Amino acid sequence: MNDQQKSLEYTKKARVMAEKSGDQRRLTSIYINLGDIYEKLDQLDSARLYTTMGHELSLKLGRMARVALALGNMGTIYLKRHEYDLALNYYRLAIQELKKNDADPAKLSEIYIGMARTFNELKKTDSTLYYARLAYQQAAENFSPQDILNSSDYLYQYYKKAGRTDSAFYYREVSLAAKDSLFSEEKERTIQRLTFDEQVRQQEVVAAENQRAYERR
Repeated sequence: MNDQQKSLEYTKKARVMAEKSGDQRRLTSIYINLGDIYEKLDQLDSARLYTTMGHELSLKLGRMARVALALGNMGTIYLKRHEYDLALNYYRLAIQELKKNDADPAKLSEIYIGMARTFNELKKTDSTLYYARLAYQQAAENFSPQDILNSSDYLYQYYKKAGRTDSAFYYREVSLAAKDSLFSEEKERTIQRLTFDEQVRQQEVVAAENQRAYERR
């Protein structure tokens, strides 16, 4: 079972619990997360269903940041369905909502890359480059390694295909640096997690020894 399938199983269980308890605020996130997971698994009908559910519930509860997230995800779903006009419409609506509600820089960069990919499918070179560069600029300004990696790697692949080796080399170097940064962060998190697990284990050992000592009294 891969990471996305594990996330799907966990999120399905969370959905059941939230629906039983009537926790609608939590359900907005759960529905949108389910849509996102199904999109990454290329199960696009399910992705569209849950993203729509999350969008509608978020609108009802006035959770506009979640509305923007759902709109952006819907753009990606329609991009994968090769329905490019719909994809662009959803991306533009998402940008409008994000900018009205204190835009999430990471989400904006992700949407700009989605627009670049869509325009690339439509063979619109100028728009492709415009949005790819905008995605990179947004990510760089906000020091977001994952989005720097995504946007620089996209620009590297684009320029490599176009035969523009100088530009391709530059963005390749940026992409590698961002990947190293992400690896370092993940390595640090792993060390922190292992350290915490060992501390918990030691506490359990001490507690067990104390319990045995108490029982021998």
